[in-house]
Amino acid sequence: MSEKEKEHSKIQWFFFVIFIPTVFAIVLVGIVLTFLGVNVIDQAKQIGSKVPVVSSLFVEKEEPDVKELLKTISENNDEIEKLQTKLEKKDKEVASLKEKLSVKEQELKREKMKEASNEEVKSNDELKDIAKTYESMSAKNAASILSELKDTEALLQISKVSIDKRAAILAKMEPEKAAKLMALLVDKEDAERR
Repeated sequence: MSEKEKEHSKIQWFFFVIFIPTVFAIVLVGIVLTFLGVNVIDQAKQIGSKVPVVSSLFVEKEEPDVKELLKTISENNDEIEKLQTKLEKKDKEVASLKEKLSVKEQELKREKMKEASNEEVKSNDELKDIAKTYESMSAKNAASILSELKDTEALLQISKVSIDKRAAILAKMEPEKAAKLMALLVDKEDAERR
């Protein structure tokens, strides 16, 4: 045999006689131990971490520092408290602004009602002045003026005139216009009674 063949045969002998049977035995033992309930992988890691050269292959998981975690939790809790305080402050501001808005709305309503009341009083005073003017005129002249007005305006003006003078004015009007005004007067008085 040549030297190359002897080398090949020694290498082959090592693989066939030592290496392959050893690997096979390790795998077989690992399978049997796994079926028996032993955690083979964790055991191998523990043993491997004790061997000097092999231990560099196993990287241990670094457990987080408990103090660091507690510090982070404390900082987060402080931040949450600050945010809750800000939120409560903003809620109070919103409630205060809503209350101010409500007060302003009430003031505005009162102001509008006051203006409407003043307008009504002013309008009523003007109508009374107009009624006095009609009462000082002759019934014929008052009837001709009221006949030229729109029905709603004529109604407002004649409603403030005294009943006697109103009767005299209506008597001097055209019957159709007088009938319309009388119907409107009746409707207005019914509405005021309700």
